[in-house]
Amino acid sequence: MKSNTGSFYSDIHQRTIKEIKSKSIGDVIAMAVSTFDKEKKSKQIIEIGSGYGQILYLLQKKGFYNLSGLDLNKEAVLFIKKNFKFVTMYYGTALNINLKKKYDIVLCNGVLHHTNSLEKGLKELNKICKNNGKIILGLYLFKNSFFDFFVKILRKLSLIFPYKITKNLLMPFPIKYSDAILDHMYVPVLKLNSKEDIIKYFNKNNLKIKKVYNFNPFIKNNKFLSKIFYNDSFFKIFVLQKSKK
Repeated sequence: MKSNTGSFYSDIHQRTIKEIKSKSIGDVIAMAVSTFDKEKKSKQIIEIGSGYGQILYLLQKKGFYNLSGLDLNKEAVLFIKKNFKFVTMYYGTALNINLKKKYDIVLCNGVLHHTNSLEKGLKELNKICKNNGKIILGLYLFKNSFFDFFVKILRKLSLIFPYKITKNLLMPFPIKYSDAILDHMYVPVLKLNSKEDIIKYFNKNNLKIKKVYNFNPFIKNNKFLSKIFYNDSFFKIFVLQKSKK
């Protein structure tokens, strides 16, 4: 297993890079892009934890042009600088964002649950968000669910089965399934937070929930089963508005 989250995703997304410009995108990525449907194209946007730039690429295709990104993975940063020259790219971590500029929209999708502190990460996002700006935050919300129990078993199995063997065994399967298994099984940090804690952090940073998007794979219309399997939600995107203190 890779020693840090940046290098881990550099390896896990090798196949994804080849499909970055294809029409085949993951459900979570599509949901994140859809949150921008009613935004003005001139908005200044930064994605924290931009990976190999699939969301930024799709936003540019929708007409957005003030696009920036920040990522811990040096290979991903170099990839975006080379291939997506319309993006202003920075190297850095979500837990220590050293940017003086503030943005209309700060996007952080599926990143902060792979750090040791959601509270600190949210404070950093808030720091670079303009007053009355928006933070679009995607998080796992399946703490204390059946799926949480299942993931804990997978992570124990990762101590027995080497990463490379599992990756090779999963190669024949579609990327969105193989990467999901590798992600939950081997990513160095996976720290879930309860909905109550998340709301507390929002209030602490003067962030109001404007809209919420839920993604519960395989169980979309059955609230009872969804509650048992995922608790609050497998993945949730919060659209937050920053208010003045």
